[in-house]
Amino acid sequence: MEQAQAGKAGIQRLADRICAVFVPAVLACSVLTLAGWLAAGSPASHAFSAALAVLIIACPCALGLATPAALVVASGRGAQLGIFIKGYQALESSRAIDTVVLDKTGTVTTGQMTVTRVLAVPGVSRADLLRFAGSVEQASEHAVAAAVTALATAETAPLPDAGIGEVLAEALPADKARVISDLQAGGRPAAMVGDGVNDAPALAAAQLGLALGSGTDVAIVAADMILLRDDLGAVPDAIALARATYTTIRRNLAWAFCYNVLAIPLAALGLLNPLLAAATMTLSSVFVVWNSLRLRRSPLTAHGQFGAVSSSISV
Repeated sequence: MEQAQAGKAGIQRLADRICAVFVPAVLACSVLTLAGWLAAGSPASHAFSAALAVLIIACPCALGLATPAALVVASGRGAQLGIFIKGYQALESSRAIDTVVLDKTGTVTTGQMTVTRVLAVPGVSRADLLRFAGSVEQASEHAVAAAVTALATAETAPLPDAGIGEVLAEALPADKARVISDLQAGGRPAAMVGDGVNDAPALAAAQLGLALGSGTDVAIVAADMILLRDDLGAVPDAIALARATYTTIRRNLAWAFCYNVLAIPLAALGLLNPLLAAATMTLSSVFVVWNSLRLRRSPLTAHGQFGAVSSSISV
């Protein structure tokens, strides 16, 4: 969390570049306002008041707060949802995602074997076969034994329709990375969800890598976000949070820019005194913070649904 909040997204760097030009421009505008009023024969007190009002009302607090305020709130909201953001670049890149690629074993599935079919020889009932097999296997720690014991204890419930449109079986690490590369080369920004060492190349190649918190260290290092919830609903939630954050940042920047464009001329014309300019500047910053805090109550996608993307693939 601390590393994420200390980083800067690309849009934050853009805001910093704007401020780097904006501040000298405002200083020049203030000097011109002072010179203009003095040249027009106005009292020095009025000229200094107008120039000071320009400086106060154009203070780029709102512009500077527009991005970090939204990003800090988004990281906190993500933590509440079991989504840890390793860097703010992940939020920015997530907004273009339209395809999610998921590792199967340990990510979509539990990573544990299950019995899918029981065939009994003539004269032996299914119930007797399961009872005898379960009695023999219950003391064993083997994965197959655990599957037999689980079925003997209770019949397995049918799996829900987990919404994946395409499945690529027996994919090696290089195959998974190639799937991601092919998707992105075809103009389909892809996110990769995985938990194992064999998912690391694909996680690194994807525009957005999401690793399960229970996954290997290699997968976590290669990913951009870490999903601590044992629920694939965290994937669309993460993408929806990223998109909501980016929209909030754009609104904050638009407000801050429009505020300065409209307020500076009023101050230069002497229509705002320094006290009123200070109050207006403060209200502008308060609006940016309030708009960012709305992310804490932002409705995300339906639980467990991949509504934030157009397609999903399992490899």
